[in-house]
Amino acid sequence: MSCLEVLSANKYEACDINQRTITEAEVYFYRGGQVEWLNFFSAERIGPGGTTQPSFIKRDGYKGLTDSINAQLGRCRSVATVHLDHQPGSGGTTLARQVLWDFRKTLRCAVLKDSTMEASDIATQVINLFTTEGEGKWNTVLLLVDNLPKFDKLQKSILQQIVTRALSPKIPVMIALICTRKVNQKVQTPIKDHIFLGTKLSKEEEDAFNQLHAHIKRTHLRYKSFYAFNVMQTNFKKEYIRGVVEKILKGVQSNERNTQLLSFLALMNSYLHGSSLLESNCMKFLGP
Repeated sequence: MSCLEVLSANKYEACDINQRTITEAEVYFYRGGQVEWLNFFSAERIGPGGTTQPSFIKRDGYKGLTDSINAQLGRCRSVATVHLDHQPGSGGTTLARQVLWDFRKTLRCAVLKDSTMEASDIATQVINLFTTEGEGKWNTVLLLVDNLPKFDKLQKSILQQIVTRALSPKIPVMIALICTRKVNQKVQTPIKDHIFLGTKLSKEEEDAFNQLHAHIKRTHLRYKSFYAFNVMQTNFKKEYIRGVVEKILKGVQSNERNTQLLSFLALMNSYLHGSSLLESNCMKFLGP
């Protein structure tokens, strides 16, 4: 079973995708769902009048990431890393996937989708992707790694397999784009090949989000329910967030067991993003 989600260079190009599917993917993303490759593909489509549709904002960290990746390509290390440290809710995963999408034509791009596999197994799949199509067509793997705690094991396994297979690459075998959530980091730390993405928008980003917001209002009737997008577009204003929470919780009975469970999970996630409870514990708490 593959632990890599490989992004092909011609993703969706031979597909006839109807507008309803594209709209559904947009709505899912604007409401807080994880970005899909289809979102990037649809954003590049030529619309009426010969223009592309403004569906995405390239955050200020985009150029820093692409510049760092291009710099690593020139250094010819077998395994190289570029780091994206991001605050929860800042769009770090979206930015990282956007970078992969834009490199798909020149590099072999993939996402590590199962970080629980043995490092040696992951390394094997990375090397296989690098050597696809034979020696004359080797190409660097740009691998998106999201919160992998022991990346050094993967790096060591790849270097070992390069020696074992007697490979002599003149280009990097893998550049890992490592995404790490930084809950408490508020300012960017100037470290080489580290890009920090925070929740606060720059003036240029605010203008771009306002422009996109105007487009969304024209094309989506229920744009007010796009809470994830609207939170960012309002630059994480507490007044807007408070109003959204009050609206969602209006009429909810705080003494109900499922509401209490949701409140507890929300409290856990405010301290440790991605926290969860075992289903058996939840069912025991909720009762029959």
